Amino acid sequence: MPMLWWAEYCRNANGYFGSTATTNREGNPTGINTWTRFLVKLLHGPAEYKWYKINIFVQWLPTSQQTVILLFDAPSSLQKLLPSPFLDGLSRDDLVDPFWIYPRLIEEVVRHQDAAVWAARTQVRTVEKARALVDHPGHDFAQLHDLARHMIHISETLDVSVKTISGILRGHQASSMNTTGVTQPPHRIASQAIHERLIFLENMLENLRHRSISNKQRLDNEVQLAFHMVTQYDATLSLKLNQSMQSDSSAMKTISLLGLTFLPATFISAIFSMSFFTNDAEAGWTMSSRIWIYWAFAIPVTLLTTGLWFSFQRGWLGSR
Repeated sequence: MPMLWWAEYCRNANGYFGSTATTNREGNPTGINTWTRFLVKLLHGPAEYKWYKINIFVQWLPTSQQTVILLFDAPSSLQKLLPSPFLDGLSRDDLVDPFWIYPRLIEEVVRHQDAAVWAARTQVRTVEKARALVDHPGHDFAQLHDLARHMIHISETLDVSVKTISGILRGHQASSMNTTGVTQPPHRIASQAIHERLIFLENMLENLRHRSISNKQRLDNEVQLAFHMVTQYDATLSLKLNQSMQSDSSAMKTISLLGLTFLPATFISAIFSMSFFTNDAEAGWTMSSRIWIYWAFAIPVTLLTTGLWFSFQRGWLGSR
């Protein structure tokens, strides 16, 4: 096992593939070591998720056709498949190929990534179906932000997984050219089948990657729509507030006009202490013959005050 496998940057990596051929003192090949790492992020709810890590080291010995497998950080779902049914259907021709383990391993990665992508799609669909009405927007932007973060991680792991399988394919092609046993017809057919299966799994992960990108775009569309809906709601609310303020302004103008109509006459009556009505026990209610003096002052003052008010209002509105 190479020392770089234990390096911190490898332990923190989101995926990789490496291989090296081992030789003895005479320079003769003694085996092929390969190692790879996959990460999968699976959502269990809007705020619940779990990281699945698959970290494997494989040593293939050509003389004995033996394969030593060290599997680290294996999820419980993968542990239940070992040794059966994970190793079911394995033939002696397959064991000649140093990469025989990888199609079986990557198939589990594809299953987990498929579950991750469709779980994310379910969360996005839930957001779409729970879309609030324009009149009452109630989006949880913090939840949308967290979901977008999960989408980014899922797309990241898929991108890296596709590149990792591409590295495995190149390594397998180089190994098939350099491994003596693979040149025999039965072994060559088995090795070709392994290579074709790896290509298929790479294509499946590539398809899942595009599905993940689609999920992210759908979520971005929902976030953008949520912002537009909130903006529209705020605009509608502002319009209603403006209409209410206009109604209040009209009411205030009416009150002001009524005040201008009655206050000048009241002021004239009060300042001159005018009393034009008397109540006599014998004659009853009587009105003074000089009430015309009250109207002679009250009407012009009322008209003058009202005219000044209208003139001031027009001048103030014109200045705006």
